[in-house]
Amino acid sequence: MLVDFLDNHCLQVNLRDKEASKEKGEEPSALAFDFVYLPIDFKSGLNKGYAFVNFTKPQAAWKFLLTASNMKWDLFQSHKIREVVSARLQGKEKLEQHFETMNFPCECEDVLPVCFSPPRDGVIKGNQRTVGKLLRRKHV
Repeated sequence: MLVDFLDNHCLQVNLRDKEASKEKGEEPSALAFDFVYLPIDFKSGLNKGYAFVNFTKPQAAWKFLLTASNMKWDLFQSHKIREVVSARLQGKEKLEQHFETMNFPCECEDVLPVCFSPPRDGVIKGNQRTVGKLLRRKHV
């Protein structure tokens, strides 16, 4: 659902910016992302309330901050407010390096960090590749 939200947000912002840039005779800078990880609490099965998203350019991250931060989530009748902040690790390569050696105690790759190539922008979906290793629990 997070990737769907990001796709829809990128699509809306990119379409709006394309029209505005056309009027000004400028080239729009696309909002696109190439890495997503939503940490999960494996005991409760719920997300931890934050995510890592890598945008392809600093301008795209800034644009996302301006267009998505300090707004309510429209899902699950939540009263929570999105807050966009800069992470300690910056860039797809550093995020991949950090997460590729991690073991995730789960049965399914759906909760692993994901890289996209080409980056997703709401139109282009990109091929996805998970990062990290499943640490399958033994059933007793």
